Amino acid sequence: MDRIITYQIEKEYKDIRSFLKEKRYPKAVRSQLKQNLENVKKNGEATPLYKPLVPGDVLEVTIEEMQKPSMNLRPLDVSIDVVYEDDD
Repeated sequence: MDRIITYQIEKEYKDIRSFLKEKRYPKAVRSQLKQNLENVKKNGEATPLYKPLVPGDVLEVTIEEMQKPSMNLRPLDVSIDVVYEDDD
């Protein structure tokens, strides 16, 4: 499920990237936003990250759920008791 975050801009920023850095968005998320312009909307319109922000702008950021599982996960060697099981 995607997550949509809306910001009311209160001060001037030279670009949207600066705003996202100030809000501590990770570099991976900023890269994802740069690649898909529909995920960043300024005043309701898709906007590239190099555009400036001024007070009164409304910025909407859509963060897509990651689809790939982490490759660092390892199975645990643990035994469990199955209490209930069905076809699902």
